[in-house]
Amino acid sequence: MGADIEPRLVFDFNAGTGMSAYGAKSNPVELLMFGPTLEPLSLYGEAGSGLTGKPGDFALDIGKTTQAMGSKGQNGGLARIPSGSSELGAMTSFTVTGWFKAVSKLEGAARIVEYSDPTVAGFMIFANGPGMLTLAVNKQQVSIPRHSANILSEGGEGQWVFFAVTYDGSKSTGNAVFYGGTTASEPQVITTEDLDAGTVAKLDRHGWLTLGNNNDGIRPFHGMLDDIAIFASPSDGTGALSAEQIMEIYKANLAGMPSEKSGAAAGRPLKIASRLVQELRVQ
Repeated sequence: MGADIEPRLVFDFNAGTGMSAYGAKSNPVELLMFGPTLEPLSLYGEAGSGLTGKPGDFALDIGKTTQAMGSKGQNGGLARIPSGSSELGAMTSFTVTGWFKAVSKLEGAARIVEYSDPTVAGFMIFANGPGMLTLAVNKQQVSIPRHSANILSEGGEGQWVFFAVTYDGSKSTGNAVFYGGTTASEPQVITTEDLDAGTVAKLDRHGWLTLGNNNDGIRPFHGMLDDIAIFASPSDGTGALSAEQIMEIYKANLAGMPSEKSGAAAGRPLKIASRLVQELRVQ
């Protein structure tokens, strides 16, 4: 992957203890994993559960802790960076790419990636119905049109689906683009929408980056997530990647050769998790 599209954060879930994952590339920030009652819990899938299916490739398995999607899934776990939203900072433009494998039907505002706090806002990507993704930025949102025929709905359940969402806050029109693909179908633009929501500010100390759920444990994504990456620019539109750059990411994901799962820092995640649980419960 070229240096010009180096991600700000990326998680392939191949390094960690199971109760935590570590960022790949140049930012090894720790992502902690919790069950539905905020107890530390391994949310890694089995060996080979990741996108490539290779023995050293793991996925984040939010489906372990819920039997339904979104608002119907009342017991979902979550993966969160403790006080780690400063790892992203302010963003004039950004792109989120990744893969999901749904166990049940996409619906009910099921969270995929959320970067927000109670006061400054932030952004959120969630599944809002069959074939639909929604991007919310600073409490404004746009969605893939309802009943749109696209790969996210045609791909069905039980297979890996690639998604990418770009946002360019330096523009007021045509600045939110949704892509979809599968392991057998290269990503295509699903829709381009207008979202004049401005810049995402650096979040305060109560801001979080969360994957697969929110802190209430009531809107989980039911299934697996893998190779989640966030690209961003604090000052211009370069964080909104082009179709060519997104294709490069897609191909790199499919060709990725996972390293052995690391057990480094075993025990440390539990200590940090204890502090994070206290912070969550006082919100």
